[in-house]
Amino acid sequence: MLDENNELHNREMHISGKYAFEKKPNIETQKPNIETQKPNIDGVQPLDNVSAISRKQIQMIYNELGKKEFFGRTNVEQLLNIKSFRANEIIKLMKELDIITPVQGKGKGKYRFKVGNKL
Repeated sequence: MLDENNELHNREMHISGKYAFEKKPNIETQKPNIETQKPNIDGVQPLDNVSAISRKQIQMIYNELGKKEFFGRTNVEQLLNIKSFRANEIIKLMKELDIITPVQGKGKGKYRFKVGNKL
């Protein structure tokens, strides 16, 4: 066509403009760096942000099960005489506070207190 370099694709040759393609915005391909860990604030003890009841329950778990090789949800249920939902919440809280660590090779849901943690 008159020595012009035109694209002759069917989808781009619609005259009405009804099917015209808008340019897509340039979206960066990298994901934003969102920190997943809580910031370490100097001078704040791990249990300062925890309610008194939860703090007491964690202390009881540590006193009774802290010396064991590992413990699970059922051990926490029996020790504190609580339901499984509350035991899961306590274990989740201890994981968030970085007090316990999962045990490998003993099955899912087994934990131990980290060495050097004093409650």
